[in-house]
Amino acid sequence: MSDPRTIAEFNSDGEETTPEVSSDGLTMFLASNRTGEQGGFDTMSSRRPSRAGPWSTPVFHPELNSTFSDASATASDDQRILVFTSNRNGGLDLFIATRSLVTDSWGMPVPIASLNNAAEDSRAFLTSDGLSLYFSSDRAGNYDLYVSTRASTTEPFVSISPLAELNTMLDDADPWVSPDGRHLYFMRQGPATNVLMHATR
Repeated sequence: MSDPRTIAEFNSDGEETTPEVSSDGLTMFLASNRTGEQGGFDTMSSRRPSRAGPWSTPVFHPELNSTFSDASATASDDQRILVFTSNRNGGLDLFIATRSLVTDSWGMPVPIASLNNAAEDSRAFLTSDGLSLYFSSDRAGNYDLYVSTRASTTEPFVSISPLAELNTMLDDADPWVSPDGRHLYFMRQGPATNVLMHATR
């Protein structure tokens, strides 16, 4: 690995957080609370022509954002399905938005009512085919990892399964899954600080 560097195209007078890069490495979604946007953290995206190319100036998506926090966006590989976390309805909930073409604006985001509950539901990861959604929730008391699957992208996410083999009495959150579905990275609350975890199958 090379030494990390700041990405000048993204940084501002505010904070930039929750970056999510597409599997081809050409699109990044992230959030910022920089001056002049809608309020709280707002979702934005950037593209680049190749993995070696520079990132474009990030573009905000006003159709997704609100005066509250809208962050942790994750998209399918075809860039037509997007899931993000927002507290616009009170607590943290998962929202989904779709579009017909990559060049279109996103449709109105709607809460994923079948997955959200009175607890905090956040930090999702949508698999490249748009059929599995991994997310974090504290519905059992502390943050645990869950997954919901569906047979096609025209169906809603309904079923919820905890990742019991990974969850602990500590907070386990913020999952990322490799394109082949065999590697899962996530954050676990350590005794002094958070640590990164890696599981395989």
